[in-house]
Amino acid sequence: MDIDDLRDKLEHSGIPNNGNYYALKQINAHPDKVALKYPTIENNKVIYRELTFSQFRTESLRWANGLALEGFKVGDRIILLFPVSVELYQVIFACFHLGITPVFVDLSMGTRKLIQAIKDSKAKGIFSIDKLLKFKYFIPAMWGKKCFSLDRKRFLIKNLSDLYTDSCYSKNQLELDNKTTALITFSSGSTGKPKGANRTIEVLLNQKIVSEYMWPHNKNEIDMPAFPMIVLQNLGCGVSSVLPAIDFQNFLEMKPEIVYSQLLNQKVSRFSAQPFFIERLCDYMLESKLDSPASIRSIVIGGAVVSKRLCKKIQSAFSKVEVNIVYGSTEAEPIAHASIEEFLSSDSRGLLLGKVVESLRVKILRINKEPIDISDDCSTGKIGEIILCGPHVITEYIDHHPANDELKLKDDNGDIWHRTGDIGYFCESGNLWLVGRIKDQITSKSGPIPCYDLEEDLSWKLNIDKSAFVDSLNTLFIQGHYNEAEVLSFLKDHGIKHFKIHPVDNIPVDKRHFSRVDRSELIKLFS
Repeated sequence: MDIDDLRDKLEHSGIPNNGNYYALKQINAHPDKVALKYPTIENNKVIYRELTFSQFRTESLRWANGLALEGFKVGDRIILLFPVSVELYQVIFACFHLGITPVFVDLSMGTRKLIQAIKDSKAKGIFSIDKLLKFKYFIPAMWGKKCFSLDRKRFLIKNLSDLYTDSCYSKNQLELDNKTTALITFSSGSTGKPKGANRTIEVLLNQKIVSEYMWPHNKNEIDMPAFPMIVLQNLGCGVSSVLPAIDFQNFLEMKPEIVYSQLLNQKVSRFSAQPFFIERLCDYMLESKLDSPASIRSIVIGGAVVSKRLCKKIQSAFSKVEVNIVYGSTEAEPIAHASIEEFLSSDSRGLLLGKVVESLRVKILRINKEPIDISDDCSTGKIGEIILCGPHVITEYIDHHPANDELKLKDDNGDIWHRTGDIGYFCESGNLWLVGRIKDQITSKSGPIPCYDLEEDLSWKLNIDKSAFVDSLNTLFIQGHYNEAEVLSFLKDHGIKHFKIHPVDNIPVDKRHFSRVDRSELIKLFS
């Protein structure tokens, strides 16, 4: 289905010409509706700051006025590296209004790559916290950039609050070509060079349209997203957002009892979360014998691989709630989805990703063939690399990044296809399945072997808490109890006779979602 058809079905009109295009429509339509509730904890009690859609716009335009007075203008880039807060969303709205591009950097990439991303960003300013900005004079990548600190003023580093003015910016939001960059997200690059995903106005708001179509909202929806950027989508849908009382940079300190009280007391009707987040919440509910809050009707899980063991927990904790598992990436969100019932009843190789969203084209590209031929897609049931093309797929990394040559493929019609690096296949019923990542495959005499499906089988069939294959170490790492004879037999059955088993107390996970196995960290620890 064409993206324009989706817009028509959702009764949206016009071509978006600003990152705030849909949000402004909702602000004008529902000025007195609650847009955002942001929690703080005082004396072990959650206190909320609340803004209506109209108040949110007014506050945002005070920031926009400050940005304009400081000399920031259309086309400038500003790195936003401070905690999730009301101010963060207001500054994003202000940037969109003025045609300024917010830049986000994944902090989990580490210090070296963070500095490289700052250098490559070509940003005019950095809005951050003292923990980073105090090193400005020692980091050449930060020289010449206007720096504003959320928490401490220093020499040549102003307070971020200085940009918040008494007066609102008086001009209407800037009308831009929808191919203009709206937002940039830097993530770690496989080549060692961080890559900045170019979310144009068109792509950014198409992602909103596709998500809205796949998961329609109710009139009085109250959403609690554990993915910070979903708040921007909610603003464009007229949906009220309640932020979870967590540190988004450190999920490990999450207190599930507080999150549960939020769901209950704020009458949250839907929420989205990473596997780690939902598992912590489910464990708390099941151990405390708590029922699902009656208001919750829908849950979306994404951001990392989901296991059947986790899905059983979710079904037990949220037995009467509609639960969907979403497959997506920075470059395309969403890609495919499956209900929790479909996921648990699935019985083919790998992890069920489900039906591809209607506006997206997906191919399975044959692996290990050079040169790459985009027309050489696999037949049903055959495993290959998942590649994507569609209106909400990011078609380039900014500033001619070398990853464009590797990951962006142009077909005969001039359409750009994105290589995900994921390995999967289509089954006879048209569902998409995931079996692994190209870079994580196991070397064997019969050829490379994907490992995500093997790790899922170890969890589901052999009741192992967590496992991770690391090819360069010829090692299967196992967390928790296991039967060695069963595991050795499993490896033999799958043609993996050269691997040793290494028990560990904890298998490291990524510092962004706290869900994906960090194989590079295992290599560092056990090389």
